[in-house]
Amino acid sequence: MLYSGMTIDFSANYPPIIGQGEATVIVTIQPEAALAAGAQWRVNGGAWFDSGYVATVPDGDTLIEFKELPGWTRPVAIALFLNRNTTTTFNRGYGRQKGTVWVVTEPPNAPWELTDGDGVMQFGIGEQVLQNIPTGDNLQVSWGGVLTYTPPIPNPTVFSLAQNEVKRIVGAYVPVIGVGEGIVSVTLYPPAVANAGAQWRLFGDEWRVSGGMVASRDGEQTILFSDVPGWITPEDMTVNVVRDVTNYFDATYVRLSGTVMVDVTPDNAYWTLTDSDGGTYTRIGDATLTEVPSGEVSITWGELEGYEPPQPNPASYTLEADATLNIAGNYIESILTAGFSAFPLTGPPPLTVTFHDESESTTKDIIEWRWYFGDGKVGTEQHPTHVYRDPGSYTVTLTVVTYDKMDVLSKKQYITVTEGLPATGFMGLSIAVALIAICGSLAKRKRRN
Repeated sequence: MLYSGMTIDFSANYPPIIGQGEATVIVTIQPEAALAAGAQWRVNGGAWFDSGYVATVPDGDTLIEFKELPGWTRPVAIALFLNRNTTTTFNRGYGRQKGTVWVVTEPPNAPWELTDGDGVMQFGIGEQVLQNIPTGDNLQVSWGGVLTYTPPIPNPTVFSLAQNEVKRIVGAYVPVIGVGEGIVSVTLYPPAVANAGAQWRLFGDEWRVSGGMVASRDGEQTILFSDVPGWITPEDMTVNVVRDVTNYFDATYVRLSGTVMVDVTPDNAYWTLTDSDGGTYTRIGDATLTEVPSGEVSITWGELEGYEPPQPNPASYTLEADATLNIAGNYIESILTAGFSAFPLTGPPPLTVTFHDESESTTKDIIEWRWYFGDGKVGTEQHPTHVYRDPGSYTVTLTVVTYDKMDVLSKKQYITVTEGLPATGFMGLSIAVALIAICGSLAKRKRRN
């Protein structure tokens, strides 16, 4: 209602249009070796930028990705919301992929030199396990000289090494034989049993690794095999050794095994099981795996859009021989819902309103709250208090953000700031109240009379 001599001011607050503003992003990449290998970053699938580049991009939802490099693990992509006229900086590092090299020599005192995936050399003698070795396709071991032995062939031995791989390299020197002698070499199968420590020996001789060689008198000889947990040992082998040549023999161990049954929800989730021998099995949904080597196994749950994988991830279990291991994996649906309430919802100016965040996230924590109060003001607290100073109806918007999701809720005309009573109107109301009181008093006197 408009009274005589009264002035009313109207105001309108336009919220910014997401995507029509600009923001600045700066990403620094480490280490220097990754930069030399070509490490870069980009925004929303655009052009690749070098480390430290200052990029101007549209505001709003943004995805920062890192270039894939052979031999390196790139940083995880960054999903975030960029406010206009802001500068956001990140410092991210590539990780060098590494594996393990297990060097075995026969005889055990042989010297060698390893060149890793970065070209760095390491020296050793005999059997050694070298961890955190940079990966690559052209690693090599060069074999040194040993008296009364011929170095292994080829020399050097060139091989590849993948991330987290354990690569066993055997340097089997060829002994120099005497009169009436031959060379005996025994290979043990499958390769996993050699990695588990299986060895062989001639009767009365010392234990040797798979592929090792020894000089022996010609004629009938007996080969024995060591016991390995989780494996069935081959029977002793009687062989005939021919003089002046290398006599090659082989023996096969049988793996003890069990069954693994995987029950996963939802049924379109994928997973990878790694057995105790390093073998992998990748499946989607429920599956039954038979003849899985017994021992320690682990399962890694894959990413599924809209869900959080089971924890812990990966998870480890023990599979007994001839037994069945049941593994259940229940993914949690990732739901982010913005919600809020406020009090009071109406009143005269200045109206102080307390907002209460009621947003919910089923998986990851909410890390950011952005309030648009409808009068041009914004807030970033979880439970803010805001003062409305001008009459009108205001639409309130809340945006909540987790590490990988965002949700928005707007309540139209949610807050109403009423007009204050004009002076004449208030005075008239006061007079009316006074007259009602006087009339009531007179009525009481009449009844008494």
